[in-house]
Amino acid sequence: MRTVYIDELFLVNLAADYILLYGTAQAAAAPYGRLRLLAGAVLGGLYAVAAYLLPAAGCLPAKLVSAAAMLLIAFGYVSRRLFLRRAAALFIFSAIMGGAAFALSLAMGGDAGGGMIYAPWTLRTALLVSAAAVGVISAASRGGAAQREAGSVRIKLTVGERTAEFSALRDSGNTLRDPLDGSPVLVVEADALTPLFSGETLRLLRDHFPADVLEMLPRDVKWRLLPFVTAAGSRLAPAFRPDSAEADGRRIHILAAVCCEPLGAFPALIGDIEEERRDISERLEKAS
Repeated sequence: MRTVYIDELFLVNLAADYILLYGTAQAAAAPYGRLRLLAGAVLGGLYAVAAYLLPAAGCLPAKLVSAAAMLLIAFGYVSRRLFLRRAAALFIFSAIMGGAAFALSLAMGGDAGGGMIYAPWTLRTALLVSAAAVGVISAASRGGAAQREAGSVRIKLTVGERTAEFSALRDSGNTLRDPLDGSPVLVVEADALTPLFSGETLRLLRDHFPADVLEMLPRDVKWRLLPFVTAAGSRLAPAFRPDSAEADGRRIHILAAVCCEPLGAFPALIGDIEEERRDISERLEKAS
């Protein structure tokens, strides 16, 4: 019978879960902090120990609860859609990495089962393998991330004391303009505005027809309907003017239109803002 050392079991699964969470962050383009990833991996390591000591803890429901808890610790909860997207990325990445981990464990004379991986690795070996895996994931994702970021801009919206930050795709096809002053229109998913508005406000934006929702929205923000045309025909969207807006740290003047449908890899789309930046610079120069 193989002797299982609890400390080695914990450390090996800690390293494996950190790799999984890091890969999930890269695959789902989720913002993350290393300490939060580590905290989620610690939970995974503790679960592996529990699954070994208490076989009942290795059942499928317990595994799903453990995975959900790891995701919440590592990335927090923004919306159900984003949580499910990250859960799907974790599942896919686990399936890919699971086979490699299983093969490596067997090659080193270990075994895998009950929701945990065990091999007679030293701490140094576990750290080296983890570092190598993280390096491979980073190298594989760097090219795609760089390509995506080259066509994106970091948006910061402020309403009162609340701020939301997210990336928006530069979309040359987005020619929407505010009919009142001609400023560009940012099309943004409702989920990206979670830091700005209450859950009730976001529910109203998602579940009601735009023409019906204006009277129900809070009065501390000036809402109006924005007409626009898509390939599917004419539509209306609830829109608001943020107290301030920035693109890559530079102030811009925009109208934000709320979209309740997923927009793709980015939670927002924005058209040409360079002309708007020039107009603001010219106005500031004249004012000075």
